[in-house]
Amino acid sequence: MFKRISFAIFLAVFVHNLANAAPANFDQAKTLLRQHVYFDQNTQGDLYCRCQWDWRGRSGGSISSQNAAACGLDQSYQPTRAQRTEWEHVFAASNAANHFPCWREDGRGNCQKTNPTFNAMEADMHNLTPVVGSLNAVRSNYKWGLIPGEAREFGRCDFEVDRAQRVAEPPESARGMIARIKLYFADRYNIRLSSQQRQLFQSWNAIHPVTDWELERDRRIAKYQGWHNPYVLERARLGTVSPSNNVPQSTDVQAHQTAPPTDTEVVRGNRRSGVYHLASGCPSYHSISNANIVEFDNESNAIEAGFRKAGNCR
Repeated sequence: MFKRISFAIFLAVFVHNLANAAPANFDQAKTLLRQHVYFDQNTQGDLYCRCQWDWRGRSGGSISSQNAAACGLDQSYQPTRAQRTEWEHVFAASNAANHFPCWREDGRGNCQKTNPTFNAMEADMHNLTPVVGSLNAVRSNYKWGLIPGEAREFGRCDFEVDRAQRVAEPPESARGMIARIKLYFADRYNIRLSSQQRQLFQSWNAIHPVTDWELERDRRIAKYQGWHNPYVLERARLGTVSPSNNVPQSTDVQAHQTAPPTDTEVVRGNRRSGVYHLASGCPSYHSISNANIVEFDNESNAIEAGFRKAGNCR
């Protein structure tokens, strides 16, 4: 009897952990995002144009002509893709994967078939968001930046591209989230950003506060993937969270609006190594480069964000 009960408990825990495991590939990530992260966001609009969509199938979305008119999207450019949403890799998959031999040999399909590390990176839900398909196409793997003037190639949608310079400019409302995703992704997967790109994203991160939806999105993703984007938590802790009308403020949001802790309470994480240090008992506490410091109110928050305690702490 005891053995049967023990096995039942083990099986329940195993199934629970399996259900909350990080997605193994892009298809799994899209389904999880549809079911558990963006399930209530289709009426709030996509990241680039704020266009509403109707869910189709396991993870797809359809943008009607009425919804396109409401958000000001001109669907004449790539009309088939302009009528649907697609899952955009904010840090372009090709830019992230070009150091993989499987990519250089035979591209994306080869990596998906042969490289679990690539699949896990491609499936990182922090890097994925639904956008208008035609803008996903035109953005391609262009770097993010600012473009002189205010051209409106896609109707009223404030999304611009400079094909000659291979630059895409997102709307102001998306810049903070894009910056925090790019900085997180580069750190987590040890991908080098140019000094110009890193400075741009650090600037956008400073200028554009975390919204309550961005915090809720991070919370939902962490629940199913297993870790947070520390840039989201850090920016929320250091500055006021901007309200948005698409999700009520949760206790997670309110927790990051409390007064900052005193210096003696601050736990410092190293975003490069993924470890955290205490003010007392951890000799490397004051040795972390300023560019890599992520501060937390306590150890629990650091662990929740995916950091582990430094091995040289007493």
